[in-house]
Amino acid sequence: MSFTYEGREKRMKKELTLQDYIQLVVRRRWEILISAGGILILTFIYLVTRPPVYESASTFMLESKELSFTEKGMGFTEQTRPLGYYEAVMKSRIFRSRLLNTLSADTLLKDADEVNAEQLRLAIRENIRLTTSEYSEFIELEARAHDPVLAFRLAQHATQILKDRCQEIDREELQNAVDFIDHQKEISKKKLEEAERALQEFKKNTNITVMDEEGGILTKLVKMENQLTSIQTEKELARANLAAYRRRLSQLQGQDTQSLTATSDPQVQEIRQDIADLQQQRNQLATDQGETDLKVLELDREIEAQKRKLINEMIQSPAGNGSFSAEGDALLWQNIQEKIIEEELNVFILENKERYYRSLIEDFKSSNPRLMEDAIEYMRMTRAQSVAENLYTFLLERGEEAKIKAATGSGGIRIIDDPVMPKNAVPSNMARNLILGLILGLGLGFGIALVREYMDNTVQTKEDITDHLNLSLMGVIPHFNGFSRSLILPNGLKRKNNQQRYPDKNIYLISDMKPKSPPVESYSSLRSNLTFTSVDQEIRSMVVSSPNPMEGKTITTANLGISYALLGHKVLIVDADLRKPKLHQLFKTKAKPGIMEHLVEDTPLDSIIHDTKTKGLYIIPCGEMPPNPAELIASRKMKEFMNSITKNFDLVIYDSAPILPVTDTVILASSTDGLLLVVKHGFTDKRAIDQVKENLERSSNVNLLGVVINQMSLGKGYGYYPSYAYYSKGYY
Repeated sequence: MSFTYEGREKRMKKELTLQDYIQLVVRRRWEILISAGGILILTFIYLVTRPPVYESASTFMLESKELSFTEKGMGFTEQTRPLGYYEAVMKSRIFRSRLLNTLSADTLLKDADEVNAEQLRLAIRENIRLTTSEYSEFIELEARAHDPVLAFRLAQHATQILKDRCQEIDREELQNAVDFIDHQKEISKKKLEEAERALQEFKKNTNITVMDEEGGILTKLVKMENQLTSIQTEKELARANLAAYRRRLSQLQGQDTQSLTATSDPQVQEIRQDIADLQQQRNQLATDQGETDLKVLELDREIEAQKRKLINEMIQSPAGNGSFSAEGDALLWQNIQEKIIEEELNVFILENKERYYRSLIEDFKSSNPRLMEDAIEYMRMTRAQSVAENLYTFLLERGEEAKIKAATGSGGIRIIDDPVMPKNAVPSNMARNLILGLILGLGLGFGIALVREYMDNTVQTKEDITDHLNLSLMGVIPHFNGFSRSLILPNGLKRKNNQQRYPDKNIYLISDMKPKSPPVESYSSLRSNLTFTSVDQEIRSMVVSSPNPMEGKTITTANLGISYALLGHKVLIVDADLRKPKLHQLFKTKAKPGIMEHLVEDTPLDSIIHDTKTKGLYIIPCGEMPPNPAELIASRKMKEFMNSITKNFDLVIYDSAPILPVTDTVILASSTDGLLLVVKHGFTDKRAIDQVKENLERSSNVNLLGVVINQMSLGKGYGYYPSYAYYSKGYY
């Protein structure tokens, strides 16, 4: 059987629930409360002992026009500088130096004995700030100090120096802008003069007039090109529509219908020619007289009449008819057929128009061979002259504007409200700060609790034994001090004040407690669990031990023996801890003779067995402590001794030495029916239990009966909610 320790890792991998956090808070409540109380006390002391703070503030709004390049060119735009700009000005060396010199020369501050140069430097560096609100465009300059006069003068001088410094920066920026504009004006002026001379020279050499006015040569060419583009677009659209109609008709009829261009009907050909002639006349007349001329409109009507006539002729022709089983299909076919003929006529007319305008454009270009080159050059030179003229005019205007702003600028700050002398100190907000301190203390305490919980590797809950260490839990013994004295002490026996943990009367043993007290019931439960686990093979002898000292193995041994004896068994408790025996002190019997006298001096068994006040319970003390305990435990005589006493008693319980420091227990347990391991709640390290289990696994003869958690706290912070709570409510 292999065992790997994963205690802390499993605990961290486990998803914590609300109940886990509540248990953690309850378990570590004193650490959290102490942390919260400490922070709360420190906060209260700070609030009470800190000197009063006075505040004075000025209110201003930001306004700024900055020279920048926009979509329309270079100019002044309404742009408010960010708050960080003014904070940077206040943190600059120039601002702080001027403010310090001004405050040092202030007559009101010279009279104040508590104000010195070092305090002024500290106040300038830390006690001045700018604040703003998302609900307002106003900004406040706040100054705080322990002296009301210092706070007032600090805010007053800081406001004025900030405004003056911003004005200086603005004047420097605007002067740079003026210089830049003047330089650009000279460049623009030269470009304008060059553009005007080039334009005049071009006009003189080409003898060209303005061509981009209404009715000019270039305008006519542009109009014809636009007309040609529009006609080509309409033609492509008509062809697309025609293809769509043909595809729809093919789906309906199952075969293509007769095309206007493919027909050989002489009547159709004649009407097509008439339409082409009328369209030619109409295009020529529209070019000369315009689209709104009466003759043009008359020709449009004649063309439409011929188109309708052609459509009817095509529909009525034998080639255009189809055979259909339903009247609706025939009507749909006729409608689509008309659409196809209309689109074919439209394409035919648009092709005629296209040829006409192409011929016009070709004739126009042949009659004006250098028109395009001269027109493009003329337009370029005109545009360059216009751009240079506009830029020069713009720079003149902006230059004058920059000079005016440089002379009259406010630095981007407009004072709304001047600072005043504070009469009262700033409220300390005692309640709010104490609440914040309490919250901070609770958070800190909870964080400390989490860290300590993570670092704590001791046994805390039953799950630490059953889940994390994969061991059987035989019982849980509560902490005796967790109960009222009236639940444990017999009638008439009361605990004395200001004495040790227990009164003079020994109450370590359950025989001295009330029969129904919680400790008695817990040992009865342990006895029952041991009985149930050994149904097939009765336990006649067992060893009780612990990983390390001070974990309660001796008290557990004694009380477990008493519990068996109260049930009517004949029980013998043997103090086999040959290094530090304690059983004789617990039962208040003689320390000698004991095991050692029997093993070394052959003292009879009857002489070393001592009675106790519990009927059926006997003990054998250790006797004189030997120099070689391990050798005696492993000796043949010890095995003979163990065999002989097992025959005479129903149960023999050995109180052995701790397992980890010495090897006595493993040797002793190999000769008994099993070993019961006692661990102390909040004390025993789970790694120690892991080491114990590994030691026992190496000895195949040792049967680990289970684990007992000793001195378990009854609080709900440990995930253990025993029925002992009923006792406190008078269940018995």
